[in-house]
Amino acid sequence: MPPIAASLPRARAPIRSLTHHRIQVIAVAALLLGGCASTSVKSRVVTPPPTHSGTVAASGTRQIVARAQRYLRDRSYTVDYHVASTLPGGELLVVFHSVCTGSVDGHCQAVDAFRQKASQPVWHGEYTSVLAVRPSKWGFAVRSVSYAAGDPLCCPTGQAVTDTYTWTGSGFKESGPLPGRPSTP
Repeated sequence: MPPIAASLPRARAPIRSLTHHRIQVIAVAALLLGGCASTSVKSRVVTPPPTHSGTVAASGTRQIVARAQRYLRDRSYTVDYHVASTLPGGELLVVFHSVCTGSVDGHCQAVDAFRQKASQPVWHGEYTSVLAVRPSKWGFAVRSVSYAAGDPLCCPTGQAVTDTYTWTGSGFKESGPLPGRPSTP
C-alpha cells in the first residue's frame, strides 16, 4: 500500500505564483483607487531634475549645496533636489525644493534660492505641492498645482501653473499666475 503523503495532491507552482500575482494586482489597484484618501501619492510628480546647468562649475555648486542644506535642515526642511542657474555677471544661483521635515502628507513644501556668496536664501516661497523647479535665464521657474475655489487640500482641480522668477539685480521679479490655495474648513 502506498504511503498517505504520496496519495495527496501536490500544490502546483503556477497556482501559487498566480495567487501571488493577484495579490500584487489588488494591492496596486487599491493604491491607485485611493484617490483623495491617499496622502503623498498625489502630492507631487517625481521627475528627476538636473542638479545644475552645463554652464555652472560643479565645485561652486557643491559649496553652496552644503551651506544651503545646513541652513534648510536647521529650519526643519528636508531637501528634495536642487537646480542651478547663472545670474547676470556669471554669479551662481542654486534653487532648492524641500519638504517640511515631519510632513506626513508632503503638502508642506518650500522653494529657496541661494546666491553664490550669500549665507541665507535671497528668495523663499512656500507651496502646497511643487511639481518641478527648473533653471531659467537669470533665475528659475516653479511649476505647482493650483486649487480652484472650494478645493480641499487632498484634491486640487485647478490647472498647474508655472511662475518664473528673474533676477533684477536686487531681488526677483515674478511673472506668471500664482497658484490657488486650498480651502480651509
